[in-house]
Amino acid sequence: MNKMSELIRNNIDINCKHWKHNFTTNCYAYALGLDIREKDIKPSAYQPGVIGGYLYSINSSKYFAYSSLLESIFADMKKLNIEIREIKTTDKISLDEWKIALFTVFHAIEFNSEWLSDFHFLIEKESGIWYHKPGYHRFPTNKDYNNHIITDPENCYLGNKKFRKCYSLRLK
Repeated sequence: MNKMSELIRNNIDINCKHWKHNFTTNCYAYALGLDIREKDIKPSAYQPGVIGGYLYSINSSKYFAYSSLLESIFADMKKLNIEIREIKTTDKISLDEWKIALFTVFHAIEFNSEWLSDFHFLIEKESGIWYHKPGYHRFPTNKDYNNHIITDPENCYLGNKKFRKCYSLRLK
């Protein structure tokens, strides 16, 4: 692990009570517990694939393949030495793990690939309530777009963002 990866990993705090960098982090940073200004890491660090050095990081174009998004996420987790496994939202996890939910915005099917225009992440807190940070310029919240507390990411309303997967993360 290089120094930058180690710095990032050492600053992961999934139990952060008062998120400070509301205007310089996004949902991905929030789900990873990284309350660090993006520019203090590297440009576009909070776009999946950038931390992991994935060749086709999704920040390089307006639309991206779903498969590239997943590969980007896994590249970041590998670089940060975070174990990731797909689970159900209702699965029990151990005390050293946390759950995140992935949402995507569908754009088109082309060349047998699903193309997306956006992604979004939620994180489950100890209370069983799910939280998210809507973009770079909003504060974290536990409410969906209908102002309902999110208790189940598979049945919450986030506009055109659709639930795709749930993962368990654990620092190795």
